[in-house]
Amino acid sequence: LDSRMPPVDNVKKPQNLGSLLELIFNSKTVTVVSGRRLKLNKINDYLLSIGSKPCQIADISSIQVKLRCSYLCITDRTVMDQQTNTKREEPQQQQQSQSQPHPPPPPPPPQQQQQQQQPQQQNKQATSGRESDSDDEDSNSPLEESPCGRWQKRRERVQRRNVPGIDATYLAMDNELGVEVAWNEVHFNDRRQLMLQQRSICAMFDRLVELDHPYLVKVHSYWLDEDRARVVLITDYMSSGSVAQFLRRTAQGGVSTKPPSSGGRSWRKWCLPVLLALDYLHSFEPPVVHGHLTNSAIFIQQNGVIKVAFVMPEGAAVELHGLRSAATSRESARQHHQHMYYVAPECRAPGSRGTVQADIYAFGVCALEMAAMGLLGDGDQLTRALQSLENPSQRQLVEQCFSTVPSQRPTAHQLIFHPALFEVPSLLLLAAHEVLRGPDTFSEFDPAAAAGARGGRHASSVGGVGSSGGKLPGRRQSGVLAELVGVDGTRHVMVCREDVNTHDLEKLLEDVRNGIYPLAGLQHRSSVDGSYVAGDDDRCPVGTGDSVDASAASAAVAAAAGGGGVGAGDSDGGGGGDAAAVGVGSSSTYDVVSGRGLGVAGDHRGSSLSPSRLRPFGGDPLTNGLQHGVSASLMEPKHEARKKPSRAGEFEETRELVELSAEVRPAEQSGAYVLAMMLKFEDRMNRELTGQFTDDESPEALSDELVEYGFVRPRDHHRLVDLIGQAMALCRQSQATVDEINKDRVLRYLFDISCRNLLPLIFVNGDCVGGVEELARLVEKGILKEWLADHQYDLVVIGGGSGGLAAAKDAALAGKRVAVLDFVTPTPLGTTWGLGGTCVNVGCIPKKLMHCTSLLGKNLADARKFGWKYGEEVKHSWTDMVTAIQSHITSLNWNYRVQLREKSVTYLNAFGTFVGSHSIKATDKRNKEQIITSDRFIIATGLRPRYLDVPGVKEYCITSDDVFSLPYCPGKTLCVGASYVSLECAGFLRGLGLDVTVMVRSILLRGFDQDMANRVGNHMQTVEGVRFIYKCIPTKIERLQDGQPGLLRVTAKKEDGEEVVDEYNTVLIAIGRDALTDALNLDKVGVETHPKNKKILCYANEQSTTAPYIYAIGDVLYRGLELTPVAIKAGRLLAKRLFGLSNILCDRYLTPTTVFTPLEYGCCGMSEEEAIEEYGEINIEVFHSYFTPLEYTVPKRDDSEHCYAKLICNKHDDMRILGFHLLGPNAGEITQGFAIGLKLKATKHDFDLLVGIHPTCAEVFTQLTVTKSSQQVLKKTGC
Repeated sequence: LDSRMPPVDNVKKPQNLGSLLELIFNSKTVTVVSGRRLKLNKINDYLLSIGSKPCQIADISSIQVKLRCSYLCITDRTVMDQQTNTKREEPQQQQQSQSQPHPPPPPPPPQQQQQQQQPQQQNKQATSGRESDSDDEDSNSPLEESPCGRWQKRRERVQRRNVPGIDATYLAMDNELGVEVAWNEVHFNDRRQLMLQQRSICAMFDRLVELDHPYLVKVHSYWLDEDRARVVLITDYMSSGSVAQFLRRTAQGGVSTKPPSSGGRSWRKWCLPVLLALDYLHSFEPPVVHGHLTNSAIFIQQNGVIKVAFVMPEGAAVELHGLRSAATSRESARQHHQHMYYVAPECRAPGSRGTVQADIYAFGVCALEMAAMGLLGDGDQLTRALQSLENPSQRQLVEQCFSTVPSQRPTAHQLIFHPALFEVPSLLLLAAHEVLRGPDTFSEFDPAAAAGARGGRHASSVGGVGSSGGKLPGRRQSGVLAELVGVDGTRHVMVCREDVNTHDLEKLLEDVRNGIYPLAGLQHRSSVDGSYVAGDDDRCPVGTGDSVDASAASAAVAAAAGGGGVGAGDSDGGGGGDAAAVGVGSSSTYDVVSGRGLGVAGDHRGSSLSPSRLRPFGGDPLTNGLQHGVSASLMEPKHEARKKPSRAGEFEETRELVELSAEVRPAEQSGAYVLAMMLKFEDRMNRELTGQFTDDESPEALSDELVEYGFVRPRDHHRLVDLIGQAMALCRQSQATVDEINKDRVLRYLFDISCRNLLPLIFVNGDCVGGVEELARLVEKGILKEWLADHQYDLVVIGGGSGGLAAAKDAALAGKRVAVLDFVTPTPLGTTWGLGGTCVNVGCIPKKLMHCTSLLGKNLADARKFGWKYGEEVKHSWTDMVTAIQSHITSLNWNYRVQLREKSVTYLNAFGTFVGSHSIKATDKRNKEQIITSDRFIIATGLRPRYLDVPGVKEYCITSDDVFSLPYCPGKTLCVGASYVSLECAGFLRGLGLDVTVMVRSILLRGFDQDMANRVGNHMQTVEGVRFIYKCIPTKIERLQDGQPGLLRVTAKKEDGEEVVDEYNTVLIAIGRDALTDALNLDKVGVETHPKNKKILCYANEQSTTAPYIYAIGDVLYRGLELTPVAIKAGRLLAKRLFGLSNILCDRYLTPTTVFTPLEYGCCGMSEEEAIEEYGEINIEVFHSYFTPLEYTVPKRDDSEHCYAKLICNKHDDMRILGFHLLGPNAGEITQGFAIGLKLKATKHDFDLLVGIHPTCAEVFTQLTVTKSSQQVLKKTGC
C-alpha cells in the first residue's frame, strides 16, 4: 500500500472482509482503497465544499483472512532414564500423562492420521449416539465447510437433542484445534424477512457467542447462510447424550417404583452445575433468561461434567416464529407441548415470555426427575414423584422451586447454598484446587520420602495448604497434604500422603481440573461489565470466623482420607451456617467455579511475560475456563496484602524438564503475539502456560521471566531460549506469508466486485469509479455532487422483463427502496403487452406453447398406429389457441405485479428517459410526466425486432412481436431470416398445416454449430415440408389484397442476380433484434453504446464503462447472451453485489440452450468451428451417432432418420467434453441435465462409465464409440 496516507482521521482499518464491504457499500461518501495524500486532500476539500462527508481511506493491510493451517509448534524433549539416571534423546513421541490435559499436538502425517482414525471412529460409534452407524470413509468426508474454512461439516448426523430452536445437528471438525464440534442449523422459510432482520438476528447470536461458562455448552461461532435461509452455529460436541436420555434408559421411560436413591452425591453433581450455569446467566443486568431448561437440554460429557445447552434465547422463538419453516414450526410446537410441564404456570399463556423465576421452576422439575430417576409428565406425576422423595431436604428444595408465587422462589445463587446441595469442601478437595492454582502456593514434597512412606510407590506432588498460604515448615518430610489451622495456630486435623492412595490423588486432580468438583459456595459472579464480583448471598456456609467446628472438619477430612469422596458427608447434617472456617489464603488468580487455573499472581510489569499474563489452561481446548480472571483469592482477607514473588529462592523450580513445546501465534491486537507452552517434568507432572508478549521482546527476556517466577529451573534456561526463538522465527515467517496471502485475497475480492485490477480503487456509495482520474472527470462534470445527494430510491430498474424483475425483487429483499419502470412501445401494427418482458409475452412462453401445439398434431397422427380410434377429420382452430395462450400470459402479467407489490417495489407503467445524472422523467400512456431520482440505475430494456430497410416492410409485414397474438390464421407465410426465431416460427406454423417458406440470406443459425444447423434445415425441408430459398433477400413488399390475412407480393433478389417473385398471405421478418437505447437519452449521462446494435458497453460486472452508477443486464448488454435464464441469473447476482451481499459474477460460460424447431436442437459448450479455432482440428475428437427414439418406431416416423448426437472432446485434456450437441425429441430436457457435467469438466471417460437409462434418447451419450476422424459410416441404432 502507498505509505503516503492521508491524515489519520480519515483512515479506516477494517478487520475483515465484512467490515470492508460495510465501509464500501454503506458509507454515503467517497471510499478509497489506497491513495496519495496530495490528491486525496484535494478530494476532501471538494467534498467539504459541497457539504458532503470527507473522503475515507480503507487500509486493507489490517484485514485478516483466516487460513486453514496456521498451527506452528516446536518441541524439545528429553527423557529421563530412571534406572541408570542418564539422559537420552528419544525421537519418538512419548505417551502423555492421563492425569493432565495437553494442548492440541501438530497434525500427524497422513499415514499416522489414518491409523489413529480407526479406533477413534469405533469409540465414537459406541458412545456418541449418532444417527449413522456407518464406519466407512464416506461418513467422515466433509459435506461443506464454514466460510472461514475452520469448521468442516461431516455426514454423520447427531441424534435430535430436543434443544429448542435447533433443526439439525451434524458432527463437524475444528481444523485449527483438531477436535470434534457440533454443527447446528437453524432453518428459516422467509428469506426476505431473514435478510431484513439480519441485524437483530446477528445481535441475538452475538450475545450467545459472548456467553462463556464452564457449565454452558459453548457457542463458538455462527454465520448466516442467505442462499439456504439458515443460521449455522458451532457448539461443543457432547458425546454422552443428555440427562433425559440417561433417565429414559434407566427408568424405561417412567418413574422408578423403587425408593429413589437421590441422597447420594450423583444428584448433587448433576444439580450444582445447572445452578451455577443459571446463576451465571441471571447475574447479568438485565438477566439472561434461559427459558427452555429441560433435562433434554442438560448434557453429560464422558468425564462426568454436566453442561447446559443454551442455543435459542428466551423470546427469540417468538420473535422468529414467522421466519421458521413449516416443518420447523410443527416440530417446535410438538416439543413445546411435550415439555409443557417444565414451563412455570404463569408462563403457559400464549405469547408469554420466560422469567428468571420460570427458570427456577424448570430447574425444580429437572431436579425432581433426577431424584426420581425417570422422566415425568403432567402435574399428577410431578405430585406423586414429589411425595415419593424420602429426603426431606430435597423435597423442600423442589417445593420452593414450585412455589405458586414467583417472587417467593429462591434464586439460583441461594439454591447453591441449600442444605440439600451444599457440602463443606474437604481438605483434600481444597488442597487439590490449591495445587492447580499454581506452583507458588504450596511446598513440594520429596518424592523419595513419599515413595518410602507408601512402600516405594511413586506419587504425584501435592502441596500443603495453610491459613496464610505459605509453606509448612517442618512438614516436608512428613508427607502432609492439608491441615486445618486455627487463628491461634492450633492444628486440628491433618491429612497425610500415606492416608490417601496415589491413584486416587491423580484421579482427583484430573477431576478437579475438568470441573467435576467445583467450589460452588465460593464462586464469583459475573457483573454487567464482564468482571467477576463476589456472590450476593449472605448465607455463605464457608466463612472466615474465629472458631472452628472440629467435628465438621473431622467429618470432611475423614471423608477425604477414606478416598470415598470430596465432600463433607451427608448434606442434611451440615452445610448450614455451622461450617468449618477453612483458611485457603493464596495469591493466585483462579476460576473457583470450574477449577481451572487462569493465572498466577505476580508482579505486573507492563508488557513483560510476568505470571499476571501467563496462565495455565485446561484440557478442553474449546472451553478454556472463563474469559475473565478472578483477581481475589478464595476467602482471602481484604486487608491482607498480596505477596509478591522474589527473583529466586522461595519459588525456584528444582524439577528437571523432560519435555517442552512452544507455539507462537499472532494476537488479536496488532504488534502482539501469544506464547503457549507445555512443560513436562521428570515427576510426570505437566504445566501448561500461555501469555502475550510484544514484538520487541527477545527469547532471552521471556526465558528470564519464566525462570524468575519459578516456572522452570535455571539450568533449563538455554533450552527455553532456543525453543522460543525457533517458534518466534517460524511464526514471523508464517505471518509474512499470511500477510501476503491476506493482501492477495482482499485485492482479488475487490477486483472481482469492481472488475478493475489496479490500485487505488475509488468507490462512491459502493459503486467503483476506478482511479483518481476517473473521479476527477466526475467532479468536472458535476456528477459527484449529485451522486452524493439523497434520492428517492436506492435503485431504479428500467425495463420490466425477466432480468429486471429479478434484480428488483432481490434488491427489495435486501431492504432497499426500489422502483420498476416498464412501458411497451407498440409495434407498427399496434401490438402491445403487459409486464414481464419479451420472454413472457412475445418470446419463450408463447413460442414453446405453439411448438407443443404443433407436436400434438403429429402425436394425433401417431395415435392411430397405437390403436386409438377417432374421426377422420381433425381440425385446428388458430383463434382458440391464441385465446388460450394469451389468457395464460395475462395471468402471468398479473402475478408479476402482485409479486412487486408484496415485496414493496414501486411499479410505474411509464417510459423513462434520463434528464439528469440521477434523475429520470417517467411518462405514462396518458403523457403524464413525473421526475424520480435514484442512487443507481439498471437498464434492462431488452431488444426489439429489426426491420428491413425495404419498401412496404413496416406497413405490411409482421414480426415475432405480432405473431403470437395475431387474431387470425396467417395462412401462407414467408419467414425472412435464418435466425432461431425465424426457424422456430416456421416450424410450428408448418406443424399447424400452413404453407411456409424460409428466405435465407447466408447461413442457418449463425453462431451455432453449422453441422447441426444444416441438419436442422435438412429435417425441416425433407420431413416437415418447409421450403427454403437460399442466398436471397427481399427488395419490395406490395399489398395485393386487404383482409385478414390479405395477400402480399414479395419481390426478392438472389446472390447471382436472379429475381424471385411470389405471393404470400403473411410475411414475418426475423432477421435480428436491436436495442432501442437511443430513446432513453443515454447521452445525457454519458453511457457508451455500440455504434451498430446500440447495446450498452459494460465491464464484466454489468457496470457501464462510462457511467459507474448505471448497470445493464439481459439482451441490452453488449456481448451478453440473449437468453432469459442468463438475464435472470445476472439480475439476481447484480442486486446482491450492488449492496455488498456477494461478489459472484454471472458465469455465462457453458450455458445450455435449445432451439425449438420441429426436431429440437439442444447444445452446450463449443461448436465444432469454435473448438477447431481454439485448439486446432488435430487436437479435437468428435464422437457422434444416429439414434432412433422408441416412440418413433411403431408409427415409423421419418424423423428417426435425423436424430443425431455428438460430443466434441479435447484430446490433450483427458478427452474433456468441449461441446454437447443433440438433435431429437425433448432435446431441451436432455441438454439441461448433461450441462452440469460439462460445468464439472466431465470427460468422455466419465460419459462412458455412466449407466444410461433404458430406453431413452439420452442413453445414446453413454454409448458413443464412432469418431468423425475414423470416417466410419454411421449406422442408425434403436432400442
